[in-house]
Amino acid sequence: MQRDSILRLRFVENLVRDVRYAIRQLRRSPGFALLAMTCLGLGVGVNTTMFGVLNSVLLRPMAVADSDRLVMVGRGETATFSHPAYRDFQARSRALAGLAASCPMESDLDVDGESEFVAAEVVSANYAEVLGVRASLGHWFVQDAEPEAVISYALWERRFNLSPQVLGRLIRSESQSYTIVGVAPPEFVGVFAPFRTDIWVPIRTRPTFVAQLEDRGRQWLMLFGRLKADTTALQASAELNTIDMQLMAEQGAPSKTSSPIVAEHVRGIPAPANRSQSRTISTLLAAVVALVLMIACVNVS
Repeated sequence: MQRDSILRLRFVENLVRDVRYAIRQLRRSPGFALLAMTCLGLGVGVNTTMFGVLNSVLLRPMAVADSDRLVMVGRGETATFSHPAYRDFQARSRALAGLAASCPMESDLDVDGESEFVAAEVVSANYAEVLGVRASLGHWFVQDAEPEAVISYALWERRFNLSPQVLGRLIRSESQSYTIVGVAPPEFVGVFAPFRTDIWVPIRTRPTFVAQLEDRGRQWLMLFGRLKADTTALQASAELNTIDMQLMAEQGAPSKTSSPIVAEHVRGIPAPANRSQSRTISTLLAAVVALVLMIACVNVS
């Protein structure tokens, strides 16, 4: 007991001595003190910023209801499927409570004659239902062909000053007029992090996509499924591969000509190809940031 008290006392004495020495050094060399604090500040700031990016891109679950039941359906490095394939998977799957489709794109947006380019998603009518996203204002569209749009909370704030009269307003995108029927919640920015979607519109309202709706050779839709309560991602993957084999047999296509389908939980960037590339880039950035912090510490020491 006495030995522990002596050790604690020595620790406090050493700490006080070090603090006094540091204060004397700072008074003697204020320029060095400023440089040291600047180096450490930059190092810590860069690391904090980088962690925020890595967290949002690779780690943080999507801001949707029961995100642990949401899966991204992909095939190796391919993250897209044709619209007919989407319809078939949706109709035949028993492991999934729902399957939604989305196509990300950059789109022009015209509000009262003022145009800008924004991130957009062309989606199936059940997109919000499958993802488990409710509108902050109004509602999500429920028809594929109605020219209705849901806008992001950020766009609502930026272009409409959070006015509740935004519902019913007309906007134009890709030469098509849309009626705003809802505003997404502020925490939901779409399924393609770190990009932030500003407008969601139904699939069949884009004239350029109409010809692709029946083309099995055109793979352009990313698929998101919601697992049933008693189903795992592995079970969903197995079922989707069985359905895929059935479809190939029905169409007379050679079997096993492509990678197996995988349903995996969505976290950060959903697309397998994009996620792989982003992880490589993020790893390199993390290494650079660690090097910056190490250099800062060495300079201070």
